[in-house]
Amino acid sequence: CEESGVGAVIREEALPVPRVLGDVFGLDERGLVDFALPSGEEYVLLAAVAPDAEAHLPPRAKVIGRIEPASAEITLVDKNGKKRPLPKLGYEHVF
Repeated sequence: CEESGVGAVIREEALPVPRVLGDVFGLDERGLVDFALPSGEEYVLLAAVAPDAEAHLPPRAKVIGRIEPASAEITLVDKNGKKRPLPKLGYEHVF
């Protein structure tokens, strides 16, 4: 998003994180999301598609959010509609 000059809104409950991890590590829903976001070991493909393409996605594809206009940040929204900014996480590969 940063490189493209856009923001995003991501629905936490739509993230493909196995809930069993929360049971194993004793995490509530937010803790599970915070655990999974920076880990990088889930290997789930993420793609941005046009909003009208949703009807043509493969059956197992899942919409987790939407792209927002420039100057917006990446925001996580929980199931109650509470918003929080996504902190910069992960690893940047430099070539």
